Amino acid sequence: MTALTVIGATAGLLVLVLMALAPALVELNERHPVQPRKQPVRAETLPQKPVRVSAALPTH
Repeated sequence: MTALTVIGATAGLLVLVLMALAPALVELNERHPVQPRKQPVRAETLPQKPVRVSAALPTH
């Protein structure tokens, strides 16, 4: 068997297993839906006001 044959057979078996598990996964998702976790808002993620630098200020 060549490497491509092994990869193809493995991928095919994986697809068949996932197709067989699909009804159970759908039922499980209906019973216990996944809810996103609430993550605390960090100070770095808040939008900050842009700082304007005046051209009239001396730089030296």
